[in-house]
Amino acid sequence: MHELPIGDDPEGELRRALMEEYLSEHGHRFEDLAMFDAEERDRLILEAMAYAALRLSERAYLRSSS
Repeated sequence: MHELPIGDDPEGELRRALMEEYLSEHGHRFEDLAMFDAEERDRLILEAMAYAALRLSERAYLRSSS
């Protein structure tokens, strides 16, 4: 399985946790991704990344609003 695009940025751990949350809500774990073909794995990763980005944006908005 290839490395997930988490990065070393300060929010990397939070981004990974949010991606794990998304996968969990859809009945999967990071470890499960190796079982899928490349197309399905990439789709799940992209969806999890989008979910994490949305949640991080919400978090940033709430911080800037207070």
